[in-house]
Amino acid sequence: MSENVYAAARAEFQTLLTREAIARRNWQVATFLALGLALVAIVAYIHLATTAKVVPYLVAVDKAGRLLPAGPPDPLRKTDPRLIHTELARALFYLRARTSDPVLQREFLYRAFSYLRGDAAVKVTTAFQRHDPRVSARQETREIGDITVLNLPGTPVYRVGWVEEVRSIASNRSWSETWEGYFTTAIATPDDSDELERNPLGLFITALTWTTLRRNETWEPSSPQSSSVLASPSPLQSGSPPALESPKPLTSDLSQP
Repeated sequence: MSENVYAAARAEFQTLLTREAIARRNWQVATFLALGLALVAIVAYIHLATTAKVVPYLVAVDKAGRLLPAGPPDPLRKTDPRLIHTELARALFYLRARTSDPVLQREFLYRAFSYLRGDAAVKVTTAFQRHDPRVSARQETREIGDITVLNLPGTPVYRVGWVEEVRSIASNRSWSETWEGYFTTAIATPDDSDELERNPLGLFITALTWTTLRRNETWEPSSPQSSSVLASPSPLQSGSPPALESPKPLTSDLSQP
């Protein structure tokens, strides 16, 4: 009788251990299955995040406003000539434009130097140290227009022509100047986030020269103005562009204001 009791207790204990082992094995299988599903979901999310989900379409219409056949536009290359021409014209504007707004003129300087590297940066820095744009902007304003950009075949050199409308603040005298310049360019990755924001294409001017071709002068009635002493401009913050000195006459091609 006692052997039957012990045998029954042993059988019951073995049954409990077997059930515990089966339950543990089932939980292990469920855990690994859940981890596998989570891994598949993460891979799928990464694939979706790195894949373009929107394809732009150009919609063309006729004179009556009716839809014409359309399709996805061809992707632009980073070095597409249209982009280079646009960025080069923008860099020229920041280099040559003069405005009576000191804050805006300061921003022009920072943006201009974000396009310069190498010999061009040194040359422009030297010219601006002799003829501070912030000081000359208090004496005259310059509007840049009619910019034309032409690439010299087989080279990274561009011939740029433009017209500057100059107005003297003191005498109210205005005139126009026709300019021409040659710019050597290079495509490179911007050094920091600020430079990337101001020069997203990474187009840099490594060498430049410009000169005046023609000057057409017009006169307008001048209004009497009281003379005032121009204060020296405050130094720029650290970084580009560097602090500039009071203007002095220039002698190089860049010496012309």
